[in-house]
Amino acid sequence: MRRGLAYIDKLNKRWLVHLLFWIVISVFYYFNYQRISEKYALAFVLKDDIVIISLFYIFGYFIVPRYVLKAKFIHLVAWFLFCYIFYAVMTYWCCKILYLQTDHDAYLDRYLSFLVNGGISSLFSWSKFPVLILDFCYLVMLPFGLKLMKELLNKSHEKTLLERDNLRLELDFLKSQLNPHFLFNSLNTISGMVEKGHPYTNDAIGQLGNLLRFTLYDTATETIPIRREIDFMQDYIDFQHLRFGEKAHVEARFNIAYPEQPVVPLIFSPLLENAYKHGVELSKKDAWIKISIDLNVNGLLIIHLSNSCYASSRQKKEDGIGLENIKRRLESFYKNRYTLEVNKSEEVFEINLTIQLKRDSV
Repeated sequence: MRRGLAYIDKLNKRWLVHLLFWIVISVFYYFNYQRISEKYALAFVLKDDIVIISLFYIFGYFIVPRYVLKAKFIHLVAWFLFCYIFYAVMTYWCCKILYLQTDHDAYLDRYLSFLVNGGISSLFSWSKFPVLILDFCYLVMLPFGLKLMKELLNKSHEKTLLERDNLRLELDFLKSQLNPHFLFNSLNTISGMVEKGHPYTNDAIGQLGNLLRFTLYDTATETIPIRREIDFMQDYIDFQHLRFGEKAHVEARFNIAYPEQPVVPLIFSPLLENAYKHGVELSKKDAWIKISIDLNVNGLLIIHLSNSCYASSRQKKEDGIGLENIKRRLESFYKNRYTLEVNKSEEVFEINLTIQLKRDSV
């Protein structure tokens, strides 16, 4: 019931806006025809209102969506010719009726004679066509121009919303891939600890709960403070240390000038996951990871990560799921504002990532 009343109220407001619009246009036409005849100005306005209003709604609700927005130019030319013919015929008969009156002045008489003499076919002659086509364009320019501008802006807005929704769906899909990727790696870690009877297995399960809480809930927003991403990475390092102990030597350095700087979640923490999965986990001994993250006062984020890599532990797929998703998220959120370099050798896998963050968003 409320929806129905709201729709009626919206419809009534729309009709009121249209009515006021045509009143303003009619007043504009009236003052324009005052220069020809003060006495018969209303007759010319009535003629133009019949022509323009009927063409306006056909144009707005039929021509624009079917031909203008689809760039069907041949149909538009045919439509324009139809509009001119309709306008010319209506103008001829209006002038014909007024020409039969005897109480018009010399200026109006010359105007009417110019249009009526020669019959209706003469309106398409080279002597009259240039004058009439200019008058026609003058009349339709304002209402048609406003309608066309409104439709193009609406179309642009709809396109923007559609692109935003598509981007959001794609990013949600990427995030849904990142979270299982992290869970898969973490369960592998705990599974390995259980098999070896590790004394800190219960602690690892508790830490995994904290890490999952971050990936499932804290990353629900579009951005998070960079300190939370850093805290997650530090917790992840501690979590992995329970499994690998001294087998993996990890050097982590974080130098963050603005801890509250907003960043897209799960952009660079999966890099650390990959380093463990494709470096430490598959290495037999002397595995190492070095990671440094710097955020300077200008909002430039610099990430350097390197890890040990052996021939037996090379990835079958070049970048893995995590790294590939990171590339897509970087392209979506930081397009033209980031650089990503991936270097590989027989013993070292290295990533250098720089992102120019927006300092005005802090």
